[in-house]
Amino acid sequence: MNERELSEKLSKVVNLAQEKIITLLSDYSNNSSIEKVKSVFLNCPIELESIDEIKNEFNKSNQVGGYATRDKIVISRKDVEKFDLNTQQELDNMLGTIIHEYAHKFRQVDSEYGNMFEEASATIFAEMCVNYSKIKNNEPNNELFNMLTSVDYQKAESQVRAILYALKQRNMDISMMTEYILGDEERFKQICTQIFGSSFDDYFNKANNISKEQQYMNVSEDSIIQIMTDYIKNNQISLKDYWSTNKNIVSSNNLYFSGSSVLAQSVVNAGIQNIREDEKDLYKYFEYDVKVNREQSEFISDEKRTRIRNKINQDINLSGKSKEEIYDRLIDLCSDYIQHKSKDDEESKIYLDELNKIVPNIDQFSENFKRLRVSRLDNSLLDNMDLSNISYKDISLKMDSLISSIEIEKKKEELIKQKEELLALKQSQLDNGFSLKLNKGFANVVLISIITLLFSLFLGLLIFKIIN
Repeated sequence: MNERELSEKLSKVVNLAQEKIITLLSDYSNNSSIEKVKSVFLNCPIELESIDEIKNEFNKSNQVGGYATRDKIVISRKDVEKFDLNTQQELDNMLGTIIHEYAHKFRQVDSEYGNMFEEASATIFAEMCVNYSKIKNNEPNNELFNMLTSVDYQKAESQVRAILYALKQRNMDISMMTEYILGDEERFKQICTQIFGSSFDDYFNKANNISKEQQYMNVSEDSIIQIMTDYIKNNQISLKDYWSTNKNIVSSNNLYFSGSSVLAQSVVNAGIQNIREDEKDLYKYFEYDVKVNREQSEFISDEKRTRIRNKINQDINLSGKSKEEIYDRLIDLCSDYIQHKSKDDEESKIYLDELNKIVPNIDQFSENFKRLRVSRLDNSLLDNMDLSNISYKDISLKMDSLISSIEIEKKKEELIKQKEELLALKQSQLDNGFSLKLNKGFANVVLISIITLLFSLFLGLLIFKIIN
């Protein structure tokens, strides 16, 4: 496919994406929001670039379909080349990617990037636009479109889907989503706080301001589960739509919902006594859903731990390495340890836990290695060691030995210094004692002279009186 054909293909799918956004907003938003959207369409170019698959330090892959910057939207050239305009699922996926990135640009007009909550909301907004267009335009394919996102993104989306499920019972789900994406974020938060209680304000701030490395951890998930649990207890929301047999079919009653592990956990936490009488038989399905979600989370966690463990073993393996290579690995090991120790994300915590199993007391190991480098004894660390059968325990023992020699030398230096100080003090005392003796002798001479003078004067006066 040449550049002209590729450009035409991109232009066609972008126009379709814009039409679907306007179709939803025409019925669920106001003219001001639509004008804002049209301004973004006009002033924000969409460009094709080669986007490499992103791998983090633990070999976790993350395929990025696009991203938004301050002045443009970038879409993966490879994705546009390979998708088929005539295959509905492939077309929907590409439309979802473009609308998702447009959502970031709409938010950018009045708001700062909001991390987890914004990512999840941009995905669901894209689903709403694609699915609503199917109903509005009587499209033949009525299968509910859900974007294919990573496990981490799905956890974040589950939080937003739970909130929207409750808002839907008030016919506010779509209007509140458009308020968040295109309107006033503060107003969105205030309305949700009025509905869900004051705890929502804390949750929302946490979900939006959480550090990047923490944004997909359970920090905010636990908060929203508690909020939704309390809401279910106090409002007895209807749950029958959750298990609708048609929930994978697009309808005016369902433009985005395909389930939420957060909502399921909230229902179970609320207890069967807080479920509507005519829906109590559904409770067992939520219990089963929670059990499946827990098992899936454990599997994902085990897979993550295995991946990190394998990466550590690969990076720090000493077998068959030369003296120089082993030394380099020690530097990398201690450097990686210090970096992950300063982080607070889940993968770094797993890394530290697994590393400590391979290198016992890694904190002391790293500290000792640093001390050896400062003392310039690190170059002798591997001397006279059997490199063909070396282990981190062997290295740790050798470091302890070298550290002990440093401590001994330090003690020697301290003793020599103390001895020199004592000698100096003694000499000072001796010098001060001799000076004092000299001063006392001089005083005695003066005193005797004065007494002798006085005695002479007295004797002279006495003789004078006798004569006279």
